[in-house]
Amino acid sequence: MKTFIIDDHEKIEEIIRSAQTCFIAINDPGNAPYIIPMNFGYENGTFYLHSGHKGKKIDLAQNDNRISLSLHGNTRLVFQHPDVACSYSMSAESIVCEGKVRFITDYDEKIKCLNIIMRHYTQRDFKYNAPAVNNICIWELKPEQISCKSFGNSAKRQII
Repeated sequence: MKTFIIDDHEKIEEIIRSAQTCFIAINDPGNAPYIIPMNFGYENGTFYLHSGHKGKKIDLAQNDNRISLSLHGNTRLVFQHPDVACSYSMSAESIVCEGKVRFITDYDEKIKCLNIIMRHYTQRDFKYNAPAVNNICIWELKPEQISCKSFGNSAKRQII
């Protein structure tokens, strides 16, 4: 299965827009990296995520704010011959980012970030009540490096 590096900025943005979930990896000293799925928003080269104020991921990220974020899009099952199991594979595009997370605490900035996240899924803005805004933690990740790859996209394959 051939892998292609994608360095076209518009294509990378398209993959990000098509993704519904990202996975973040946080350092957990003495243990395996802690990886969790999260919803996200993306605007002007920055990812925004939200969570509660307490819990393992918050504790770990406050201890070491370096995180990795991964997402994939355009995933589909492909094959070269419908009766040959070994000819089946997945075709997809993936992005891996690394950077330092910053937690946003300003009330108005949190609302702006919440709307970036909601626009990713609904294409609209919302109004929020104070308890909801005050009870969430907004994560901001400006990637220091991004890699993007496409794999399993051979012209000889048929899409299911």
